[in-house]
Amino acid sequence: MGKLDGKVAVVTGSSSGIGQAVILAFAKEGAAVVLHGTNSERIQKTNELLQNAGIGEDKILVVQGLIQDEATQNKIIDETIKKFGKLDILVNNAAVSRKPDVEHSISVENLDYLYEISYKSMFNLTEKAIPFLKETRGVIINTSSCSTNMTTIRPDLCAYAMIKTMTNMFTTYQAERLKEFGIRVNAVLPGPFETSLLYTKFKFPLSEEAQVEYDRYRKTVLSNIPVGQFGDFDGIAQVYLQMAVNPLVTNAQWLVDGGVSLVAKKNGNLHVWDEIQL
Repeated sequence: MGKLDGKVAVVTGSSSGIGQAVILAFAKEGAAVVLHGTNSERIQKTNELLQNAGIGEDKILVVQGLIQDEATQNKIIDETIKKFGKLDILVNNAAVSRKPDVEHSISVENLDYLYEISYKSMFNLTEKAIPFLKETRGVIINTSSCSTNMTTIRPDLCAYAMIKTMTNMFTTYQAERLKEFGIRVNAVLPGPFETSLLYTKFKFPLSEEAQVEYDRYRKTVLSNIPVGQFGDFDGIAQVYLQMAVNPLVTNAQWLVDGGVSLVAKKNGNLHVWDEIQL
């Protein structure tokens, strides 16, 4: 028996990265899953990964659309209930770190963009899901960031950290608000992941010259991670799984960053933040 047999899980932003790892982990433990994303190719690839893992189409629902659009939010909830009849787990994972091509991170344009996608959409989708989560005494898991646990960060990351700090406060508020209904609410605060570094800063596939630069870049980032390794998607998916299945875990905000935030607190600021976006 799987740990999530009979459960239904929505994972936003699940066509790549952490979200993809989480939806695969949940499905392998028996959950029916709702796959959400915006990129058709990535959605198809993730759907294929699910099916290759032995997950039948009857246990997969695909919803494509911008998470900040209310129509997408409604579609996620409505089609989940229509196909599966209930909702047990909501993972609010869809987010962005910065608006493309903005000149300054701390600008109204960038803050509005991050707020709409990374916070307001989470707030709205959660409100739409709560009536159904009450029926199942369900679980909400929000993806935050280790940047919220740092004393100072580079200006380029400040807006992102501000929004993710709101996510942490939202998690605490909802845990208190929903406890009487048996709904547990938690957050995961990930650190650096190598694949996200690669696609954020470098164009793939790498040229010979770019490979040299990437190796230097990778070494710099690793030198500021006390455990000496990047985040592992399969590993962090197990953190989400534990939050989903353990009845004692609520109002938890688990830091999974390899100690990066410890170094940042000790040094006040890091040269690594000239190298990385989280």
